[in-house]
Amino acid sequence: MNGINLIENGIYIFPDGRQFIAHALSDGTPVLQGPLFSAVEMFIDYRIDRKGQIAYRGEVTPWRVEDLIFKGVLATDNYSIG
Repeated sequence: MNGINLIENGIYIFPDGRQFIAHALSDGTPVLQGPLFSAVEMFIDYRIDRKGQIAYRGEVTPWRVEDLIFKGVLATDNYSIG
């Protein structure tokens, strides 16, 4: 994922406790999706740049990739991250 070490389909926890699933776009850009997403339509909640800065809708957040905590599990079709 563009030099960012996130696990594809890995569930990550933000410092505020919210959980997101990591994916990579076709160009390798890492993104985080919230709990409501479809395998057909990919709604991107957050993007992570090459420096590890996390942005929401183009606006930089105070978080960096280092602030994410890997939950130790991968999302599956029947897995709920609530």
